[in-house]
Amino acid sequence: MPFEHDLAALFTAISTKDEMADFLNEMFSEKELANLALRWRLMCDLHSGKSQRSIAAEHGISLCKITRGAKILQREGALTPKLIEKIYGGCNEQKTG
Repeated sequence: MPFEHDLAALFTAISTKDEMADFLNEMFSEKELANLALRWRLMCDLHSGKSQRSIAAEHGISLCKITRGAKILQREGALTPKLIEKIYGGCNEQKTG
């Protein structure tokens, strides 16, 4: 089984938000989690229609990192925009915490 499938099995075995939070805090450093959260935030910002330049300025990140996210959102059949809609109904109504 490819390693990606091992990770997918691991993540799907976690059944609650609290378990996932505990797991993430055990596996990743504070900085790694902050980077992951930033990646998700910029995907949500892009999905909600913010410009790449405004996202770069707001978060102090390069346009290259944002462009990668934009390409994902534009790809036909991409899962990320579906997840954003499923979780938030769009990032404009994103819940905090």
